[in-house]
Amino acid sequence: MIPSCALAFFAARVLARWSDSGAVAVLKAALVPLGLGLMLASGVSLVRVVDHDALTVAISVATAAFVVLSRRNPLWALAAGTCVKIVALHMA
Repeated sequence: MIPSCALAFFAARVLARWSDSGAVAVLKAALVPLGLGLMLASGVSLVRVVDHDALTVAISVATAAFVVLSRRNPLWALAAGTCVKIVALHMA
């Protein structure tokens, strides 16, 4: 089994060596939607497992909207969601 860092290192070396090839450009263009789809799928599966009530669903949707529509650091949205949940737990 090859560690992921070694695989990434060797892939970067190969891509740097053959960067002027048309096949490498096609490969890079094909990997972008694949990576985005995998990230979206992992987010959806995480939301399905974690969100159990309306408040957590609203926090998840607001955080996703913040990340998509804003150029700010996503940690701000995570911190705000955490504060909202803590306040909601103390109010209940």
